[in-house]
Amino acid sequence: MYTGGSTFFVVREDGSVMAWGSENILVNAGKRDGRKGVARPRTVPGADDVVSIGPGSLNTFALRSDGRVLGWGVNLTDVLGDVDGTRLTAVDGVVDVASAGGAVVAARGDGRVCAWGNNAHGLLGVEPRGGQTGRPVLVPGLENIVQVEGGSDVAFALDEDGAVRAWGRGVGGVLGDGDTSDHVSAEPVRVRGLPPIRRIASFEFTGLAVDTDGGLWGWGSALVLGGHGKGRSGAAPVRIPVPGPVLDVSGRHVIVEGDLEEDGREGGGEGVGRGADEDAAGGEGGWG
Repeated sequence: MYTGGSTFFVVREDGSVMAWGSENILVNAGKRDGRKGVARPRTVPGADDVVSIGPGSLNTFALRSDGRVLGWGVNLTDVLGDVDGTRLTAVDGVVDVASAGGAVVAARGDGRVCAWGNNAHGLLGVEPRGGQTGRPVLVPGLENIVQVEGGSDVAFALDEDGAVRAWGRGVGGVLGDGDTSDHVSAEPVRVRGLPPIRRIASFEFTGLAVDTDGGLWGWGSALVLGGHGKGRSGAAPVRIPVPGPVLDVSGRHVIVEGDLEEDGREGGGEGVGRGADEDAAGGEGGWG
């Protein structure tokens, strides 16, 4: 499952996409139908042969098995490409894609990263900042990238060695550079203090990472809210306690490995994955 704001997406085994939530323009593949949300999952028209989703709060991007990227939603900053409408001009040769607020980032098959959209926060990797483009440009300083993620005008990239890099707007320490002020880096910087990582995720001004042993790590502004900063500011990654090895993470939602007995209590050994939103978020009032 993928989350973008308050809209949810599921990629089915046949490559079709189901969606539901408050933004019907995203559920309806770029066509707004009044102001009401969609309470039950429905098929997103025109989204076929999809392998993953990179959702945002106002637009969504789908990666097809042939490496093409499709997108739909609001096109305020040319994130849908050089088009006058709500559908994206296709981008080829992509292995992963993510919405990063005012821009889109995509990992290519050659291990490099391209981006398009708004450069106000340096997401295109270009100085001086400012301007926007609907045509993908290469982000300098990134090689051997296997996954990308995006938050609120901040982007992350994971390389084949398990290192994480971040660039864009650095509120609350989300760039992992030790600086919690509201600053910008157009140059991707390595997030220090992480073990080898196999998967990354993010939401707003918070980065998340799953290490090769299934441990969950986080950094950025939401750690203080969740109580996991241990008196720290969120500028450096911290290990977040969860009740088992993490299988996957998307946005604020974490799936951990474990058994549930018939009465719903946690059992031992390996078994079905279960949600750990509240545990990862620090309970009521946290960030999950």
